[in-house]
Amino acid sequence: MKKYYWSFNEDIKNGGTPENENEPCESVQACIDWAKECDTNHSDCTSVYIYRAKQIIPHVNVREIIEEAEEYVKMYDQSEYLEDWEICNFKETEMLKELDEKVNKVFKKWLKKYDRLPNLYKMVKIKEYLI
Repeated sequence: MKKYYWSFNEDIKNGGTPENENEPCESVQACIDWAKECDTNHSDCTSVYIYRAKQIIPHVNVREIIEEAEEYVKMYDQSEYLEDWEICNFKETEMLKELDEKVNKVFKKWLKKYDRLPNLYKMVKIKEYLI
């Protein structure tokens, strides 16, 4: 579901719902309606800028996981057989990309399941609307 923020000024990205200005609106029309209600201090404004809010989702760094796993295995190696062993050659980008996608898909699903996604958004795709 897309979410939106609004502002009377193109450079200032704020303005959410009537209940909470940090909470994004559910639609462009909700932003316009809320801006009209807040227009008392900006009576000279004829337009509102609306930004699509994209939720920021934490990302797991698979390179760090791989490095830590390699160190863990080497810690228990009593021989020298694993001296040159590595789980992944970081030059193998397709292999890393596959692992990154799978790990982060599972991580996002876990965050959603336990309601741990941050209520944090970045603003993208600004558009001006007349009010």
